[in-house]
Amino acid sequence: MFTAVVSAQDHRVVRRLERVLKDVRLRYRVVAPGELSQVRERDVIYCLGSRLASQLPALPGPTVILVSGAAIVDADMVRVAAQGAVFLRLDDVSGPTVLRAAISAALGTDIDSVSRVLASRDEFSRLAPQIIEQFLRDPQRMQRRRDLQRAFPSLSRERAQAVVHASGFDRAEHLFTALRLATWGLLIDRGLDRGHVEHYLGISDRTTFRRSCYRAGVPTPSGTLDSTKISA
Repeated sequence: MFTAVVSAQDHRVVRRLERVLKDVRLRYRVVAPGELSQVRERDVIYCLGSRLASQLPALPGPTVILVSGAAIVDADMVRVAAQGAVFLRLDDVSGPTVLRAAISAALGTDIDSVSRVLASRDEFSRLAPQIIEQFLRDPQRMQRRRDLQRAFPSLSRERAQAVVHASGFDRAEHLFTALRLATWGLLIDRGLDRGHVEHYLGISDRTTFRRSCYRAGVPTPSGTLDSTKISA
């Protein structure tokens, strides 16, 4: 289970992150900018304000950087970006976006790489890549056909159902369950903490999720989903 180390010269950034990290039950601690070099824990994701990050000679580890602008134009930020940092706009900070950014930082690449892996699988070969990408942006909210319509407002009820059928599933719930299980397996295989992955994916009870997989016709690997509640 990783710990989020929060540090910024702007106290508003720290307070905003603290509220969100509490909501998603992600373990964290706030560190003064001058004490970053004293962090000794393993499995740490750094959440830093952009001004602080730009002043560091090198990033201390996997890092999410909070920026106030819409683009990375400052030369220092370009240098930081080259080190593999994950950027998150302050205006976009929420539970799902912070979890997504933290998981991306832990992976060492943007989570869109997971989207490309999923799109290459036979079971999702008939599914538009945009649907996989939208699912990964906020999987907790992608559960039913109406969520697909919310994500793609141009889809009517009939068209949304046609998209589901064309992808090889009878119901949108089954499609999203299959995506959820496949994403779960990929992220766990890459060494991420089960509790964080399951919270990100909206899996609150493994027994219930295993039953959903059975109804969707997607078998779960033996022993991977215990009959326990999830705790991040």
